[in-house]
Amino acid sequence: MGRKVFKIYSLVLSLAVCLWSCAEEIDLNQAEELELSPVIENSLLFFDAFAGEFFEGGTEVNESSDFIEVDIFKNSFNRSHLIKAEFVFEVINSIDRSYELQIDFLDDLDQLVHTFSFEASASPDNSEIYTKYTEVFEGNALRALMVTGKLSFTITMQPGDEVNENSPGRINMQSKSVFYFIIKD
Repeated sequence: MGRKVFKIYSLVLSLAVCLWSCAEEIDLNQAEELELSPVIENSLLFFDAFAGEFFEGGTEVNESSDFIEVDIFKNSFNRSHLIKAEFVFEVINSIDRSYELQIDFLDDLDQLVHTFSFEASASPDNSEIYTKYTEVFEGNALRALMVTGKLSFTITMQPGDEVNENSPGRINMQSKSVFYFIIKD
Protein backbone atom coordinates (compact mmCIF):
# COMPACT_ATOMS: atom_id res chain seq x y z
CA MET A 1 0.00 0.00 0.00
CA GLY A 2 2.84 2.41 0.88
CA ARG A 3 4.45 1.69 -2.46
CA LYS A 4 1.24 2.53 -4.34
CA VAL A 5 0.93 5.85 -2.45
CA PHE A 6 4.56 6.63 -3.31
CA LYS A 7 3.89 6.04 -7.04
CA ILE A 8 0.81 8.28 -6.99
CA TYR A 9 2.69 10.95 -5.04
CA SER A 10 5.61 10.76 -7.53
CA LEU A 11 3.24 11.03 -10.50
CA VAL A 12 1.42 14.07 -9.06
CA LEU A 13 4.73 15.74 -8.20
CA SER A 14 6.12 15.10 -11.72
CA LEU A 15 3.01 16.54 -13.35
CA ALA A 16 3.13 19.61 -11.09
CA VAL A 17 6.79 20.23 -12.00
CA CYS A 18 6.05 19.87 -15.73
CA LEU A 19 3.08 22.21 -15.62
CA TRP A 20 4.91 24.76 -13.51
CA SER A 21 8.04 24.74 -15.69
CA CYS A 22 6.04 25.17 -18.91
CA ALA A 23 4.10 28.17 -17.70
CA GLU A 24 5.84 31.35 -18.80
CA GLU A 25 4.56 34.66 -19.95
CA ILE A 26 3.71 34.91 -23.64
CA ASP A 27 4.87 38.04 -25.46
CA LEU A 28 2.19 38.74 -28.07
CA ASN A 29 4.23 41.69 -29.43
CA GLN A 30 6.55 39.17 -31.08
CA ALA A 31 3.96 38.71 -33.83
CA GLU A 32 4.69 42.28 -34.97
CA GLU A 33 8.35 41.32 -35.55
CA LEU A 34 7.57 38.26 -37.68
CA GLU A 35 10.11 37.56 -40.44
CA LEU A 36 9.94 34.51 -42.68
CA SER A 37 12.89 33.34 -44.77
CA PRO A 38 11.65 30.64 -47.15
CA VAL A 39 14.06 28.99 -49.59
CA ILE A 40 12.51 27.47 -52.70
CA GLU A 41 14.33 25.00 -54.95
CA ASN A 42 13.15 24.29 -58.46
CA SER A 43 14.36 21.85 -61.09
CA LEU A 44 15.71 23.87 -64.01
CA LEU A 45 17.20 21.78 -66.82
CA PHE A 46 18.07 18.14 -67.36
CA PHE A 47 20.26 16.83 -70.17
CA ASP A 48 21.54 13.28 -70.78
CA ALA A 49 23.24 12.20 -74.02
CA PHE A 50 25.62 9.49 -75.19
CA ALA A 51 28.68 10.48 -77.23
CA GLY A 52 27.19 8.90 -80.36
CA GLU A 53 24.25 11.32 -80.19
CA PHE A 54 26.66 14.13 -81.16
CA PHE A 55 27.15 12.43 -84.54
CA GLU A 56 24.31 12.69 -87.08
CA GLY A 57 24.27 11.87 -90.77
CA GLY A 58 28.02 11.27 -90.90
CA THR A 59 28.83 14.63 -89.30
CA GLU A 60 29.81 15.66 -85.81
CA VAL A 61 27.23 17.96 -84.21
CA ASN A 62 29.09 20.10 -81.70
CA GLU A 63 26.31 22.46 -80.56
CA SER A 64 22.78 22.13 -79.26
CA SER A 65 20.44 24.86 -77.97
CA ASP A 66 17.13 25.10 -76.19
CA PHE A 67 15.19 27.70 -74.21
CA ILE A 68 12.51 27.97 -71.55
CA GLU A 69 10.05 30.75 -70.83
CA VAL A 70 10.29 32.28 -67.34
CA ASP A 71 7.33 33.94 -65.64
CA ILE A 72 8.23 33.73 -61.94
CA PHE A 73 9.34 37.39 -61.90
CA LYS A 74 6.09 38.76 -63.33
CA ASN A 75 4.60 38.35 -59.85
CA SER A 76 5.12 41.53 -57.77
CA PHE A 77 5.25 39.48 -54.55
CA ASN A 78 8.27 37.55 -55.84
CA ARG A 79 10.00 40.73 -57.04
CA SER A 80 9.39 42.45 -53.69
CA HIS A 81 10.67 39.68 -51.44
CA LEU A 82 13.41 37.92 -53.43
CA ILE A 83 16.82 38.75 -51.95
CA LYS A 84 19.06 36.19 -53.64
CA ALA A 85 18.99 33.45 -56.26
CA GLU A 86 21.38 30.71 -57.25
CA PHE A 87 21.48 28.53 -60.35
CA VAL A 88 23.31 25.27 -59.56
CA PHE A 89 24.59 22.98 -62.31
CA GLU A 90 26.01 19.47 -61.83
CA VAL A 91 27.59 17.72 -64.82
CA ILE A 92 28.98 14.20 -65.11
CA ASN A 93 31.02 13.75 -68.28
CA SER A 94 32.63 10.47 -69.42
CA ILE A 95 33.23 11.58 -73.04
CA ASP A 96 36.76 12.40 -74.18
CA ARG A 97 35.67 15.94 -75.06
CA SER A 98 35.04 18.93 -72.85
CA TYR A 99 31.75 20.81 -73.09
CA GLU A 100 30.87 24.44 -72.50
CA LEU A 101 27.41 25.35 -71.27
CA GLN A 102 26.29 28.93 -71.84
CA ILE A 103 23.13 30.34 -70.29
CA ASP A 104 21.70 33.59 -71.65
CA PHE A 105 19.00 35.56 -69.83
CA LEU A 106 16.73 37.47 -72.19
CA ASP A 107 14.03 40.01 -71.42
CA ASP A 108 10.57 40.00 -73.03
CA LEU A 109 12.03 41.73 -76.12
CA ASP A 110 14.74 39.03 -76.44
CA GLN A 111 17.45 41.48 -75.34
CA LEU A 112 20.35 39.94 -73.43
CA VAL A 113 20.31 41.02 -69.75
CA HIS A 114 22.79 38.52 -68.27
CA THR A 115 24.96 35.63 -69.41
CA PHE A 116 27.40 33.13 -67.96
CA SER A 117 29.12 29.95 -69.03
CA PHE A 118 31.20 27.17 -67.54
CA GLU A 119 33.08 24.15 -68.83
CA ALA A 120 32.75 20.45 -68.01
CA SER A 121 36.16 18.80 -68.36
CA ALA A 122 36.92 16.02 -70.87
CA SER A 123 37.40 12.45 -69.68
CA PRO A 124 40.39 10.96 -71.56
CA ASP A 125 39.85 7.49 -70.03
CA ASN A 126 36.01 7.64 -70.12
CA SER A 127 35.72 7.72 -66.33
CA GLU A 128 33.07 10.01 -64.88
CA ILE A 129 34.34 13.56 -64.31
CA TYR A 130 32.12 15.60 -61.98
CA THR A 131 31.76 19.37 -62.42
CA LYS A 132 29.64 21.64 -60.24
CA TYR A 133 29.02 25.30 -61.01
CA THR A 134 26.89 27.84 -59.12
CA GLU A 135 25.91 31.27 -60.45
CA VAL A 136 24.81 33.61 -57.64
CA PHE A 137 22.41 36.50 -58.26
CA GLU A 138 22.57 39.44 -55.86
CA GLY A 139 22.59 43.21 -56.43
CA ASN A 140 22.70 44.17 -60.13
CA ALA A 141 22.69 40.54 -61.24
CA LEU A 142 19.49 39.96 -59.24
CA ARG A 143 17.87 42.99 -60.87
CA ALA A 144 18.81 41.59 -64.31
CA LEU A 145 17.37 38.21 -63.32
CA MET A 146 14.06 39.85 -62.35
CA VAL A 147 13.51 41.22 -65.88
CA THR A 148 14.24 37.85 -67.47
CA GLY A 149 11.49 36.40 -69.61
CA LYS A 150 13.45 33.59 -71.28
CA LEU A 151 16.48 31.42 -70.53
CA SER A 152 18.51 30.15 -73.49
CA PHE A 153 20.82 27.16 -72.98
CA THR A 154 23.60 26.27 -75.43
CA ILE A 155 25.89 23.27 -74.98
CA THR A 156 28.99 23.26 -77.16
CA MET A 157 31.40 20.37 -77.56
CA GLN A 158 34.93 21.76 -77.47
CA PRO A 159 37.62 20.80 -80.04
CA GLY A 160 39.23 17.37 -79.70
CA ASP A 161 39.24 13.89 -81.22
CA GLU A 162 36.19 13.46 -83.45
CA VAL A 163 33.25 11.52 -82.06
CA ASN A 164 31.21 9.06 -84.09
CA GLU A 165 28.23 6.79 -83.50
CA ASN A 166 30.49 4.28 -81.67
CA SER A 167 32.30 6.73 -79.38
CA PRO A 168 32.11 5.73 -75.70
CA GLY A 169 30.84 7.85 -72.84
CA ARG A 170 27.96 10.16 -72.06
CA ILE A 171 27.27 13.56 -70.58
CA ASN A 172 24.63 14.09 -67.92
CA MET A 173 23.64 17.50 -66.59
CA GLN A 174 21.16 18.39 -63.88
CA SER A 175 20.41 21.87 -62.64
CA LYS A 176 18.21 23.68 -60.19
CA SER A 177 17.35 27.21 -59.20
CA VAL A 178 17.35 28.22 -55.53
CA PHE A 179 15.40 31.32 -54.50
CA TYR A 180 15.88 33.04 -51.14
CA PHE A 181 13.06 35.24 -49.86
CA ILE A 182 12.62 37.54 -46.84
CA ILE A 183 9.02 38.25 -45.88
CA LYS A 184 8.54 40.81 -43.13
CA ASP A 185 5.33 41.97 -41.50
